[in-house]
Amino acid sequence: GRGLWHGISGMPSGKTALAATMGAYRFLNNDAVALPHLAEPLLTAARDGVVKHCERMALVVHDWSKLNFYGHQRKRNRLPSDRSGWPEGYELFSTLVVSDREGAPLAPVGLCLEATDGMHCTRSYAPRPGLSRLDEVTAAMQALQGQWPKPTVHIIDREADSLAHYRRWHSQ
Repeated sequence: GRGLWHGISGMPSGKTALAATMGAYRFLNNDAVALPHLAEPLLTAARDGVVKHCERMALVVHDWSKLNFYGHQRKRNRLPSDRSGWPEGYELFSTLVVSDREGAPLAPVGLCLEATDGMHCTRSYAPRPGLSRLDEVTAAMQALQGQWPKPTVHIIDREADSLAHYRRWHSQ
């Protein structure tokens, strides 16, 4: 097939780009398509990536990010500003599989976006109440059990310091 080496001539025309955008809009606004459906190809890519690019184990990185949308007045489900000075926006919890050889990203396998109307998560068919950060990690770990043929090592920054959670995770 054609690759990027074909240059600008390989780019879609304005009409094709608009058609693709409209098709994506219709697909994403289809009530029959839920976040778990959109995540299925990512899980498949992660399974294939672990088999091809991981030597001894799959490394799974968990992290949180603040998405600032203080200038978007039409987004009514933004979380309010907090005491630390973060403006209105959303909280994103990401779960990413990376190679144990060189640390290259293989696939995002979980995304959860916290908004005022609940947690929009690739593991849920509808917005649900949010969990504490470490309970979200626990749910992500449980969802990934048995997804690939290699052991999984979860990587979390020091925000996850909780002896009770460490013990629970170790027992599982």
